Amino acid sequence: MIKFYLATPQRERSAIILSVTFKGKQYRRTTKESTLVKFWNPQRQRVRVCRENSLPPDYYSDYFESYIARYANARSIITIRHYRTVLNKLKQYEKIIRRRLLFEDININFYNHLRTWIYGQGYSDNYFGSIIKVIKQVYREARDVDHLHNLNGTAHKNFITVAKDSDPIFLSVDELMKLYQLKISKSAVLKEWPELCGEKAVRQRMATCELVRNRFLIGAFSGMRVSDFSRFSESNIVDGMITMRTRKTDTPIAIPLHPVIKKILESDFDLSKTISDRLYQATGENGRNRRKSDNMRT
Repeated sequence: MIKFYLATPQRERSAIILSVTFKGKQYRRTTKESTLVKFWNPQRQRVRVCRENSLPPDYYSDYFESYIARYANARSIITIRHYRTVLNKLKQYEKIIRRRLLFEDININFYNHLRTWIYGQGYSDNYFGSIIKVIKQVYREARDVDHLHNLNGTAHKNFITVAKDSDPIFLSVDELMKLYQLKISKSAVLKEWPELCGEKAVRQRMATCELVRNRFLIGAFSGMRVSDFSRFSESNIVDGMITMRTRKTDTPIAIPLHPVIKKILESDFDLSKTISDRLYQATGENGRNRRKSDNMRT
C-alpha cells in the first residue's frame, strides 16, 4: 500500500512524505517535494491544483515573508522582530537598486554591494553580520526544505557572517554608586544641552535622564538584559525576588532584590514608564552618556 502525507501539517508549508507498506512493514521516505498545507488534499493525498499554487515565489522577499510566518509562533518575539528588520532592510535595498531580488541574485556580487550600502549608513560589522546570517538561513531553507531553487550563491568563501569582538565596558560598584547618588540638576542639564528652550523642555530632559539612569541601575544590579530590565515592573517582585520570563530565551529567572533597586523603588520611581530607543537617543546614546555623566559630576 502506498500513501502520501504531510510531515508537518501544523506549519504553513510542509514536506510531502511517501509511506509504503509491504508484507506488514512500513517504510517512509521523503519525496523531496513540499507544499503549502492549505493546498493539501488529505483524502486524495495530493496537492490541489489552482492558480494560486501553480508557481512558487520567484522573489526572495516573498519567500522571506512566508519564512517569517512559518516561525512566528515557534521563535521568540525578539527573533521574529529581527527577521522583520532584515526583510525591511532588503526592501529598502531593492528600492535603491530599483528592482526586486530573485534567488539567483543572492550571490557574492549582491553581498559586496549590500555591504557597501549598509556601511555607508554608518552601521557596524556586527550589524551587517546579523543581516547576512538571516539572509543565508532563509536562502538555505528555500533550497533545502522547500526546494524552490538549487543554487549555491551563499557558498562563496567570502560570503561570510562578519563580526568583531566588542570592547567590554563595565562600571565598578563604586562607579555605579556614584551614578546612583548623582544629582541631576537643572544647571547640569543646561550645561550639556544648552539648546533646550523653556522650563518645560528642561524638566522633561531631567525626567528622561532620571528614568534612563534608574532603569540602567536596575539592570546593572540585577544582571538582566536590556530587553528585560526595560520592562521590569512591581508585578515582577515576589517575596523579595525579581521573577520574570526572559524575552530573548523565554526562560524563568529569580533574582534577589538588590538594596539599591529597593531604594529606587521606594523613591516613588514610576516603573510604568519604560525605556524606548527615542529616550536613549534623547540622552545621547552611542558613547555620549559616559561623557555626560562625567560633566554632571563636576
